Amino acid sequence: MGLLVRTRQYDRRKLLDGAAKASRSRSRRKRRRAIALYGQVLEREPHDPDLHRKIAPLHALEGDRDKAGASYRSAIDTYVERGFVDRAVGVARDAVEKLPRRVEFWTELSRLELERGRRADAVGALCEARRLFRGRRDRKTALALLKAAWSIDPTRPDVGLDLALQLSRARRPRRAAEVLGEIPL
Repeated sequence: MGLLVRTRQYDRRKLLDGAAKASRSRSRRKRRRAIALYGQVLEREPHDPDLHRKIAPLHALEGDRDKAGASYRSAIDTYVERGFVDRAVGVARDAVEKLPRRVEFWTELSRLELERGRRADAVGALCEARRLFRGRRDRKTALALLKAAWSIDPTRPDVGLDLALQLSRARRPRRAAEVLGEIPL
């Protein structure tokens, strides 16, 4: 007669309650416990955007930016796929708050704001991101963000002036002069 192996029954509610309680704590040990509990639920439900939305900030606090980014990306994509663009915007805003140097979340936030019909918010997100990339090494990223903002709303003088300045610093004076000529007075 073989030995009976007792396995724990999967109780989603119990796991989520334990994870929620652990995630509210400031303790690193409790935060890791919350990640483990959310992870157990995610093993069975890998496409649940609410779970990804809850576990991503915990990964970011633990310093695991790749896992946090993957969870944010999964939540955003699933919400958009299901037609919940407003929720996707909320997740993208949380992502740029927790992972501010990840440009893909800034551009995604801008794209989602455009999808909602909010041009000013889309440009505002790109301009806010641009402020994070001020150094010489970040010039390429800053130029890309400013070009995207300029293509959305070429009537904003602040964006045009900043773009012209960055172009002149990148040794592209002709293009900088063109941008300055396009700025409405």
